Amino acid sequence: MRRPLSYAEAVRMLGEGESRLINLLDWLAGLGLAGGGLDLLGAREEAVRLGHALTRDLGDRLRGLNRLTRTERLRAAHTVIVLAAYFEELPDAVPHVRLKVREQISLSGTGADGTGRRGMAQALTRAELPTPGPSHTHESIRRDLLAYYGRLGGGLLEFVSGLPEWTGLDGDVRAEAARRLTHAMPERALATYEEMLRRLAVDCPEFGIWIEHWERRSARTELMSGMASLERLLAPMTGGQAAGGQRTALSRSYRASLHRPIAAGGDVPSGLTIPTLEQGYIDHRLRAAVMDAAARPSQESWWTGMPVYTEPGRFFAAYLTSPEAVAAPMLVLGQPGSGKSVLTRILAARLPVDDFLPVLVELRQAPAESDLQSRIEDAVRQATGERTSWPRLVEAGSGALPVVILDGFDELLQATGVTQTDFLMKVMAFQEREADQGRPVAVIVTSRTAVVDRARIPHGSVIARLEPFDDAQIRAWLANWHDLNEPALRGRGLRPLPDEVALAHRELAGQPLLLLMLALYDADDNALHQRTAAFDRTGLYERLLREFASRQIRKLAPDLDDEAHRRAVEQELLRLSIVGFAMFNRRGQWVTGTDLDADLLALLAPERAHPGDTGLQAPLSAAQIVVGRFFFVHETRVTRDGQALHTYEFLHATFGEFLIARLVAQLLTGMAAQAVTAARSPLAPQVNDDLLHALLSFAGLTARAPVIEFLGDLLAHLDPAHRSVLTDLLLDIHRRALHERPGSSYGHYRPRPLTVPARHAAWSMNLVILAVLVAGEITGDRLFPGADSPAHDWRAQAMLWRSLLYGEEWAGFFQLIALQREWDGEKRSIRISRMGEDYRPEAVDLYWTYNIPPGHALRETSLSYRAHEPLSILLKSNLNCGGTDGVLVHALAPLADAFPTIANLAVPGEHATSATHALLAALVAVFRDEADLDAFQGLARVVQALSALPAKEECDLYLKAAFETILSAMDRRLVTGRDLEPLGESLHLDHTHDPRTRGLADRLTALLAP
Repeated sequence: MRRPLSYAEAVRMLGEGESRLINLLDWLAGLGLAGGGLDLLGAREEAVRLGHALTRDLGDRLRGLNRLTRTERLRAAHTVIVLAAYFEELPDAVPHVRLKVREQISLSGTGADGTGRRGMAQALTRAELPTPGPSHTHESIRRDLLAYYGRLGGGLLEFVSGLPEWTGLDGDVRAEAARRLTHAMPERALATYEEMLRRLAVDCPEFGIWIEHWERRSARTELMSGMASLERLLAPMTGGQAAGGQRTALSRSYRASLHRPIAAGGDVPSGLTIPTLEQGYIDHRLRAAVMDAAARPSQESWWTGMPVYTEPGRFFAAYLTSPEAVAAPMLVLGQPGSGKSVLTRILAARLPVDDFLPVLVELRQAPAESDLQSRIEDAVRQATGERTSWPRLVEAGSGALPVVILDGFDELLQATGVTQTDFLMKVMAFQEREADQGRPVAVIVTSRTAVVDRARIPHGSVIARLEPFDDAQIRAWLANWHDLNEPALRGRGLRPLPDEVALAHRELAGQPLLLLMLALYDADDNALHQRTAAFDRTGLYERLLREFASRQIRKLAPDLDDEAHRRAVEQELLRLSIVGFAMFNRRGQWVTGTDLDADLLALLAPERAHPGDTGLQAPLSAAQIVVGRFFFVHETRVTRDGQALHTYEFLHATFGEFLIARLVAQLLTGMAAQAVTAARSPLAPQVNDDLLHALLSFAGLTARAPVIEFLGDLLAHLDPAHRSVLTDLLLDIHRRALHERPGSSYGHYRPRPLTVPARHAAWSMNLVILAVLVAGEITGDRLFPGADSPAHDWRAQAMLWRSLLYGEEWAGFFQLIALQREWDGEKRSIRISRMGEDYRPEAVDLYWTYNIPPGHALRETSLSYRAHEPLSILLKSNLNCGGTDGVLVHALAPLADAFPTIANLAVPGEHATSATHALLAALVAVFRDEADLDAFQGLARVVQALSALPAKEECDLYLKAAFETILSAMDRRLVTGRDLEPLGESLHLDHTHDPRTRGLADRLTALLAP
């Protein structure tokens, strides 16, 4: 945590070497020692004079200072002008009274009991003032300062209220002074502060950066690249101390990366050039916030309202010149392929060596058990070839601000599990130790967004999230690609990737590394911009993955004939699909090397799980070989206890989701072909669903919406004959889905521990999903042939799925399947299909719910079931601990308590209506602008039924509520007597009803009379 800077410390810091100002401060302290008094307005004059004197020509006095000293002086200057602005506006706010100096100073702190110089210092130390920085918007600084000035006003009012001079003033004068202090003064002081800050910005570029950072937060003035603005902004502020030794060696190493390729392009087509870091880095847009108890940085929705910064150079310049840089680590988040690691390289290269000491640490390279200092020292040796201790390196920096950049925190989390969840807390502890030793250090940490919820993030840390490229950034990147590669492509009769084609695939083009992948794919034969509009997303993924797999096969086995080459490509894509399932069935976005090896061996024959010789001396695992061939699969490597740990993740989750859908569609197509063959000959092999069951019995496909979208596209190409065969096959398998299965050759496939019922639930639900995607629509009798009540069997399965599947699987399912309740003769049934955009379930039909078919005599009577009385519902809801049930029970509890036996009494009609439903519908209808006759007529039917019952307390309570509601509706002319005419004949309540009920009935009867 940053140590508070007191007003007294700020004055002394800025007055260093200027004895006149230090003596002035001593003079003020001396008055405190003497116990004398100082006129409040006189004290105000000294505070204002200090503010102007200490900040006049500040830029000249800061020139030549190192970064650490300069930042502290700037912080001090800001502290001084915050208080000077307040005291400058003080004369008009309070009457002329005398106040002890210690009391006046206590206004900016919390006061102290000590006397003299020590008491003054204690009182001044208590003030922690808001300080500008990149995590603060202009609005937040204004809000914080208004609150601070409000506290000053409240403190001043509290102190002067007890003084003799104050009590002797006229009451109106005191009231006006109190109003000014608490309302007018904060706004006026804030305006004065902003004016003083702008004057300081003329001499001090850092203040200018902070102000422009506020004003230009979301308005991009020009599209920048190479983060050149960071260097340009910081260069004029350097202290001028020439760097040397390892500091220079580090800078040379980092700056050299500017001229190296921005990313490894894999198997780059002949003649193409990957842009260098300096050429190819398009400045990111980012969002930023400060970590607190309410922060949820791993959730997309939390970031929606955060401000967008379009100039990262200005953002990082503001951060690294602010005091908060050395208080806690900054966390930079982003998706795989978003450019986090590239950002760390550009930051290390662009920080001016005279004022900064950057050290880039790739966390994957050091043993996971190493402490932070050892990691830093190892990174210095790797970059320069020289060993040194961290303290010696910083001391040799001559006041340059150390900036430790830790790249790949997510890789530690993924590869080591829970052992690194407190890593960021250790980083802050390291910063605190270094500050105590006089070596303040800024730390920037990168991580994937999705895993950061597993880490403890220090409160007060600045969190920045890299945004996907917008259209302008995509166009700028493509223009650079065009400049570098247009001649080579033209020589092969090709053209660079057009803007409009890339923009049609924003899902990929928004991430820099995936945009490079699109450009490389298109550079092979202009595959993208030769496609028609029918070249949809599913087709794009198929061609992308197939093309990259084909390149790898051509590279490893150039002599294969066409058929052998095709089979080899399919084997590659099969193995990659297993990678996708390895993540999906573990409900994650990544998988460890150990788990992936186990999955490959369990699902594929050994020779297919472990592809051919790679030509490397060190043996590689099956997982390493499979994913090592594709740069769209990211590998994380860390070392723990001397052992290398690997995890794998797709650069974009949709690669894995497409591969999952692709393999499922292939298996279904193959099974349909087997079914056709088996139907023709009793000697043909029967359909084998073992692999499909192994893959689809650990998680519901609806856990990932893109999997369903891809599956829908892939299965849409089935011809009608295969569609019919496959539907019958899936429904036949579904009929046996909850029964015990015979042994399987895939029995060793165990991606995660799961109970037998849970596997049955996932398997049966996935079969229903696939049947709907293939057939389009399934009826209850096809899903449950021979069942007495398909609706009952459906509910039993739905409850199984709901109870055993994870939230996103169940939620995805009920957002996918549209269910229509219907009658099959006298039997309740259902019809399910894929939900359309406009689908909304029909209103509940109580006759269907109670299994009363059309034409049945019970449709002419009132319905009441003990099992559906409020107490029974409450008992069942309480027992099953269901969230949905609990919410509904809570919402209806007042009505359930008031009407314990009649709440769910249902009266006959075209649609049966319960007492609770009727009353709520009518109550809402009273406040609608348009008349809702159905609501009032439904309530009238319930009133008719209850009026015929023996009087009891809950009936009278209901009737009073119903009568009042109907009378109110008639007063507002929402319903007329003619609309409710049949009701008048049944409102003859006897003396057993309470008088108020009878009175309301009589009023209503009079209004209903012809």
